[in-house]
Amino acid sequence: MSKVDLIATKSMRYGGRALTVGEPFQASRRDARTLGAIGKAEAAPEVDPEEVERQKLLERLRGEYQKAKGEDPDMRWGVPRLEQEIAAAVKAKTQTYQRRDLRAED
Repeated sequence: MSKVDLIATKSMRYGGRALTVGEPFQASRRDARTLGAIGKAEAAPEVDPEEVERQKLLERLRGEYQKAKGEDPDMRWGVPRLEQEIAAAVKAKTQTYQRRDLRAED
């Protein structure tokens, strides 16, 4: 029997587990139809694998930015902006100030 991905819309017990609102779980087709009819669960949204990979990349880049800059990145920044900011932060760290001696040479 195939399973259906669901999300609990109310707190309940199913399959020996206590489920809270918004928690994902799997149920048989028959149970899914029943739980949907009584308003305890709804079908889980379809997940786009490309979007999942994009989110993972964003999280990785945000972590790199935080390491490089020491502060949290702006959550509105996309991949290109994060890459630019990381490159600028790394460049700023590698550049050191070279002190020039102000005395005249003898």
